[in-house]
Amino acid sequence: MRRGLDRMPEMPTMSESSPTRRESIIVPLDGSDLSERALPLARAFLADGELVLVQVLPGPGALSELAAADLLTEAELEGSERDDVRGALDGIAQRLRADGVAARVLVLEGEPEHEITRVAAELDASLIVMATHGRGALQRLAHGSVADGVSRRAATPVLLVRVRDADGASAAEGPVRRLVVPYDGSEVAGQAIPVAAAHARALGVPILLVRAVNPSGDVPVAFTPGGGPDGVSTMLYEEILEDEEDAAKASLAGISTELTTQGIAVTSEVLVGLAATVIEELHQPGDVIVMSSHGRSGIGRWLLGSVAEKLVREGISPVILVPAADRVAAHEGARA
Repeated sequence: MRRGLDRMPEMPTMSESSPTRRESIIVPLDGSDLSERALPLARAFLADGELVLVQVLPGPGALSELAAADLLTEAELEGSERDDVRGALDGIAQRLRADGVAARVLVLEGEPEHEITRVAAELDASLIVMATHGRGALQRLAHGSVADGVSRRAATPVLLVRVRDADGASAAEGPVRRLVVPYDGSEVAGQAIPVAAAHARALGVPILLVRAVNPSGDVPVAFTPGGGPDGVSTMLYEEILEDEEDAAKASLAGISTELTTQGIAVTSEVLVGLAATVIEELHQPGDVIVMSSHGRSGIGRWLLGSVAEKLVREGISPVILVPAADRVAAHEGARA
C-alpha cells in the first residue's frame, strides 16, 4: 500500500512581500548593553537606507507611579528620562555614523509593542531587528514580553537575536553567510521565500531550503522501538517515508529552480525528524533562519510550542519571522 505523493504547491511569486526597498530598519533598544546586541545584524541587513533607533518611554500612568516613588513631579521625571534616553541613543547613532552607517533616533511614549509596530508600518520599514533578552531601568524589552508581542503583532518581518547568557554572547557576532528557509509545503510557509530571496540577493549569500518529514507524527523516529512506530510494520513505514521524502524533494526542486533563475545559489535538504531538531542539526556559523509566522484568527499569532518559537527560544541561529499574509492585509485594512 502506497500513499500518493503530495501535490506540488504553487510557487510563490518572488516579487510578493519582497523587501525591495531598504529605506529603514527599526532597532528597538532599552538602554541596556544586551539590547544593543541586535545592532550588528541590523547593520548587516541594511543596504542603502538607515537604522532607526527606537526607545519607548512609559506612558503617563507609569510615570505618575515613578514620580511618586522618586519624589519628583511627573513633568520633571519625564523631561529627565527623555533627555537621558535621547542622549544615550544619540551616542549610539554617532558611533554608527562614524562607521558610515546612516542612523537616526526616535524617543516615543506609550506601549512598546504598539509604538514599535506603528513606527515600522509608518516608515514602511523592511525589518525590525531586536534582541530577545534585555532589561534596562524600566525593563521595556524583557525577554518573553515585548519581543514576543512585536513578533505577534507586526506586519513587518521581525529579526530576533537571542542573547544566550549574561555576558551578552549571541550567535550573531559574525557576518551573515547563509539563509536557512524551512518549508513544510504549506502556502503560509511559502510566504517566507520571497523575503529570503530578496535578502539573499542583497547580501550575496546562498539559501538552504529545508524540509523535515516525520511519518510517525510527533514521535521522533529515533525513539521508535523496533520496526515502525505504533506497531506499524517496518515495510509499510518505509513505504510511507519514501512517499513523503519524494514529495518533499519534488516541492523543494521546483522552488530551487525558481531561485536559481534569479541568480541565487540554493541547496536543499530533506531530512527525517522533527522540524526544529532537523534545522538545528544543520546549523553553521553565520546562519539566519527565515520562516513564516503562522496565523490564527486572521491575525497571525506566534503559537506556544510552534517550530518558530522553539527556534527563537532555544535555537542557535537568529530568526526572521515573516508575518502571514492575512496579518499584513489586516494591518493595511486598519490603516486605510
